Amino acid sequence: MKGIMVDTGVTSHIVNDIGKFKSFDDSFQSEIHSVELADWTKCNGIAQRRGTAMVCLLDNNRRQHRAQLQDALYIPSYPHYIFSVSRATNGGATITFMKGDSNMVTTDRFDIHESGNFYYLPTV
Repeated sequence: MKGIMVDTGVTSHIVNDIGKFKSFDDSFQSEIHSVELADWTKCNGIAQRRGTAMVCLLDNNRRQHRAQLQDALYIPSYPHYIFSVSRATNGGATITFMKGDSNMVTTDRFDIHESGNFYYLPTV
């Protein structure tokens, strides 16, 4: 099953496929934008663009939903898409993490799956 990793520490959604973006923020300056990593190091120039990306999520009934990821960073060097919990909750979503029953609720319910120590939302 395909999925987008769910991360509680990242402050922006991250997408590595430029084809998923429907628009870009022309004021974004890659050379001065820094990404802070988990070990507190900062890297400039990793995020090449910022904009609105579209992904197709599967709800808990396996129905497809087109989701807009606002202000997503285009980082082609990242191996996975990353879904920002803080961006989603600031946008009105409710996200709950419980052993065996993690989910995101917007107008629909999306089960968050676990794989090892990672969480992900199913995508198409």
